[in-house]
Amino acid sequence: MLKTIKKLQPWGNSFGIRLSKSELEKEKINPNEEVEILVIKKSSPASEVFGTLKGKIKKSTDEIMKDIDRAFESRFD
Repeated sequence: MLKTIKKLQPWGNSFGIRLSKSELEKEKINPNEEVEILVIKKSSPASEVFGTLKGKIKKSTDEIMKDIDRAFESRFD
């Protein structure tokens, strides 16, 4: 089994993925041999995710925490 991370590259009207000869030889995969490919989109790094809500939340952290406390306490009244 070969597990690797590759970038899609334009190839005419399609996209292709290139595998090195050494990777294929290691797995004993020959040219024109059928293989099964599982495609999983790589997730965004944390640096891209953090800060995406900046400026969109109008309440301060203290106000949000007080709202949470009130909601929690009201469940036990």
